[in-house]
Amino acid sequence: MKRTWKNADEKKIIVLISAIVLVLIVVSSLGIVMIKKELKKERQRKAEEAIGFSDDVKVEVYDEVTLSDALNEDGIELVDDYYLDTDELGKKKVKFDYLYNDERFTKEIDVEVVDTTSPSIFANSSYTVTKGSTRNFVEYILSGDNYDDNPQRKIIGDYDLNKVGKYDVSYYIEDSSGNSDEYNFTIKVVEPKKGSSSSSGSSSSSSKIMFADAIKDYKTADTEIGIDISKWQGDVDFKKVKDAGCEFVIIRLGHQNGVGGELIVDPYFKQNIKNAKEAGLKVGVYLYTYAKSEQDAIAQADWVIKNLGDYELDLGVSYDWESWNNFNELKLSFESFTNVARTFINHLKSKGYDGMLYSSKYYLENIWTKKNYKVWLAHYTDYTTYNGDYYIWQRTSIGRIDGIDGAVDIDVLYKNR
Repeated sequence: MKRTWKNADEKKIIVLISAIVLVLIVVSSLGIVMIKKELKKERQRKAEEAIGFSDDVKVEVYDEVTLSDALNEDGIELVDDYYLDTDELGKKKVKFDYLYNDERFTKEIDVEVVDTTSPSIFANSSYTVTKGSTRNFVEYILSGDNYDDNPQRKIIGDYDLNKVGKYDVSYYIEDSSGNSDEYNFTIKVVEPKKGSSSSSGSSSSSSKIMFADAIKDYKTADTEIGIDISKWQGDVDFKKVKDAGCEFVIIRLGHQNGVGGELIVDPYFKQNIKNAKEAGLKVGVYLYTYAKSEQDAIAQADWVIKNLGDYELDLGVSYDWESWNNFNELKLSFESFTNVARTFINHLKSKGYDGMLYSSKYYLENIWTKKNYKVWLAHYTDYTTYNGDYYIWQRTSIGRIDGIDGAVDIDVLYKNR
């Protein structure tokens, strides 16, 4: 039976009451939600108080630091842990979820990436120059910073390269974060020698390491013994080289003619790679480079690929940068400098070629950063003390092997590295 209202006022009252009830329900619900939020805030406050979150979280630039490492609190149970971005200095917001008493909370903190590492100076205790020298010691002495591409460098103390004498000075370097280093050294200015009294003493040709001895000392089930060559070895009889027990050869494909210079194919490259392969040797190549930027690295990697042609490689392409007297003029930090090499290697990898970094123990330990690439280590000693990872060890530059007239580098390859 259909309801009929007695009058319009009754209908208005019913509607008003319904609206009031609805409002009360909504307000009550919102109030409950707000109360719950406030209660959760209070629980989170107590959780943060119990955990003791730091408001001043700092991490070192380029360090591989996880969020849990940065927070440095054992009592935190993170929902997700991950590595922080530490490639640039400055503060950044970091938001994360954590559990406390089985309840999930969200927290946002400021993490500051800082640089507290001092620049490095690689200098001798003294330098001798002839009167009238134009040597710029600020540029000549190798120095650099882990982060700053162009730290401030200067010589403290007076000296006169046009006046014979002994000058005690210091080399000073400071990066953009205010970290600095100073090294005392002596500049000796002497008169030019009259005439050229080149002493023709006995050469050290008797000082040599025979390839057969290298096999005896370093050949195991896990190693291979080989050589690396360039035009300086002249015409190589690869059959004799192979018969002498050589298992691989790394051939110079080419070199760059100084910083910013053109790339030149080694005049013996084509005959070397052809004859080495015909002799049944494993083959790799290297480029002697002065690359100064990532753009250089990509262009040079493409140049290598072009000049390799159809030759397949067993040991990939090595990046060989050795001109340390030119380092300062590049205006690169150690990280930026390493990124040039890494770009070369990664670009080759994208084209299907393995890449490797060649360098000596000293510079691997002091200049190159983050060794996430294969290393060809140069360290001329009976047993290397280098503690980093390496794939090939260049044992000596005064090796002797049948098939080559004169000295040659001897290398040890570790198959399981």
